[in-house]
Amino acid sequence: MLFEQAYVLRGVEECLMDLAGDEAFYLALQDRIKRIQVPYLKELCRQVGPYADVICTGDDLGSQEATLMSPETYRRLIKPYQAELLAAIHENSRAKVFFHSCGNIHAVIGDLIEIGVDLLNPVQVSAAPMRDTAQLKRDFGQRISFCGAIDTRNVLPHGTAEDVRAEVRRRIRDLAPGGGYIASAVHCIQPDVPPENVLAMCEAVRESGRYPIE
Repeated sequence: MLFEQAYVLRGVEECLMDLAGDEAFYLALQDRIKRIQVPYLKELCRQVGPYADVICTGDDLGSQEATLMSPETYRRLIKPYQAELLAAIHENSRAKVFFHSCGNIHAVIGDLIEIGVDLLNPVQVSAAPMRDTAQLKRDFGQRISFCGAIDTRNVLPHGTAEDVRAEVRRRIRDLAPGGGYIASAVHCIQPDVPPENVLAMCEAVRESGRYPIE
């Protein structure tokens, strides 16, 4: 999307320095990227909008500890441009917006909801306060859906099969009541995850992920 494309072009460190010290340049870059992406999205929606249920996009806004920029900087320099892109999707298709952003983005989840994000991924539970999925559901679950939350940093690679089953049950219990949760690993399952843990995850989702959720 916009911020991510900016740091692909500039490098992460330079892009963050632009945000902090050269706002005029950063905004000019965002505007140029937006003028390419908005027409592309409108044409994409014209072609596939009647058939697409979900359109995936995203911007990695978080580190393990916090957002990569202050929430105030995000709201002033990034959010308005993201809003235009997501409006191009919603105004030209019936698709829901699946938005990917790693890390601790708790401080801006409300902002993402405001600009039209329907489904948030990956719910990186290793990054506090994202790990409190019951609180996430209470705070935002009436306005947004979640995808992910099954821990790929610690539980899947290092836990036992029973640890994995307990993790799956916890995330389903926290996020699934009333709908609005796609049970999934936080990130791609890496080679250090034992096959038996992958099977345990899938079996636990089948066992515990049927409605009504207790």
